[in-house]
Amino acid sequence: MALHGKGPLMTGKASDTPAVSSGDAALPPLDPWGARAKLVRLIGANQIVLDVGCGAGWIAAHLKAQGCRVTGIEIDPELAAAARPFCERVIVADADNLAELGLPENHFEVVLFADVLEHLVDPWHTLRSVRPYLRPTGRVLLSLPNFANYSIRWALLRGQFRYQESGLFDRDHLRFFTRETALELVTQAGLQIIRWETTANLTQSRPFRATLGRLPWGQNFFRAVDDRLAAWFPTLLACQFILECRLR
Repeated sequence: MALHGKGPLMTGKASDTPAVSSGDAALPPLDPWGARAKLVRLIGANQIVLDVGCGAGWIAAHLKAQGCRVTGIEIDPELAAAARPFCERVIVADADNLAELGLPENHFEVVLFADVLEHLVDPWHTLRSVRPYLRPTGRVLLSLPNFANYSIRWALLRGQFRYQESGLFDRDHLRFFTRETALELVTQAGLQIIRWETTANLTQSRPFRATLGRLPWGQNFFRAVDDRLAAWFPTLLACQFILECRLR
């Protein structure tokens, strides 16, 4: 399991280990328009969090700085070791079978799946299985890549589908979701969506970077416009879906 996805979504290699220790004042940088930053803001302060697929602890580092207590699950031992300074506990295991991990029941206020479910063999089962570990008022937060994004549609229209090391075409993705099937995923798990956000990738495209992206004054402006367009037209323009859910 990678570090909360890869590439334009989020990177997932050991080289992405946060360059901080538990005592450092600095934190690994987060793209303010990206899924990591949005998830950190949604989780908030002083929460008890189960970070499934915690990777090297990018998100956990920021959650710890917000007073959260984090338990991580990570299949890669190297990434798990890097995450330990930011977590109370890191379990080296596959997230496909949470019931086998000895997690405390009725304990967590937040269960987080940040670009993880698409890497699992049976994400439907995994998402359903979190219920015993959540408090009755607990939340599930997740991010998923949008397989109906305009860039994938354009590639398929040209007869192209080339796996890549990261991003929407990540070769490690086992499952693919659109807005409709993401809704089905959480509904079938007995969850109710209370907030739906998106990330955007128009401004990450090569044509944009080669033109308007070169303007020093335009980065924040165009990123904000891109973010708003993805929220208005999520089926086509969203790069990722970010869902905040509660138990039904």
